[in-house]
Amino acid sequence: MELIHRTFEVTELTPAPAHPASAPHALIAVPSTGTTTSGVRHTKLAGADLLVRRKPGVPTVTLGIYVARSTFDPPERAGLAALLARSSLRGAGGLDASSLAFAIERLGGTLSSSITLDWIGFSTTVLAERLGEAAILLDQVFSSPALGDQLIIAERSLLTAEAQPVADDMFRFPFQLAFRKAFGHHCTRPPGAGITLTPAR
Repeated sequence: MELIHRTFEVTELTPAPAHPASAPHALIAVPSTGTTTSGVRHTKLAGADLLVRRKPGVPTVTLGIYVARSTFDPPERAGLAALLARSSLRGAGGLDASSLAFAIERLGGTLSSSITLDWIGFSTTVLAERLGEAAILLDQVFSSPALGDQLIIAERSLLTAEAQPVADDMFRFPFQLAFRKAFGHHCTRPPGAGITLTPAR
């Protein structure tokens, strides 16, 4: 009987010592004034424009950060913005690519980059209750990407290969050259991924 008793004996659990709770961060008051056009609320903040569009019945929230492409992508170095956007998703905020992917998947969300003729950006889509955690990851990708040498080399090789078909397109490419010759870069911009030579510079 003593053997049976010892077999099922368990260690008594004791509560951990209490630690004083840290004071909550002070909330920053965001002005509610703004304009609404076609269901989009526009509010001017310090250094940024905040655009909000509600979609009733949708349980997810999409949050994005977008900047003018010309800031990172001068015409003579077309493809630099795409290189930055794609490389940033390979690691940021002390996380490598797999850890960053796992962190956003753990929240049940997605994280992606995008580039157009006018802007580049990063966005995340998650359930509304996980928005705060996803916003932290989004900020890390935008403000503190890893941008290691090997990551840059790998992405640059991919961009160079992807830019080659642009020059081989006998329909679009001649038009790009003609418009660029006629108007320079005032009315047209090179493709987001650059032309054949620029990503390799």
